[in-house]
Amino acid sequence: VHELAASKRGAQLTIGMERLRNLAGPFQRIGLSATVGDPAEVGRFLTGGRGCAIRTVDVGSKVSVTVREPTVTEEDEALAGELLTDEEIA
Repeated sequence: VHELAASKRGAQLTIGMERLRNLAGPFQRIGLSATVGDPAEVGRFLTGGRGCAIRTVDVGSKVSVTVREPTVTEEDEALAGELLTDEEIA
């Protein structure tokens, strides 16, 4: 959300959402951000100034991230030569 709130793409998104609301009627909008500075301001941005509920979820150390990398095979090496790329990408 924070990437859109202060950009041309964000302005276009807001206009598009308001046009959609005029055509389809009210609908739920959900904005997610881990680093937004002012949640209330972004809420107004997302809702066109109408009221909204802001929820803060503290995940703290409950998040577990695992990075997996496949083993490069001979087939990958051959394909990489054909595609002119690295074996890891192939």
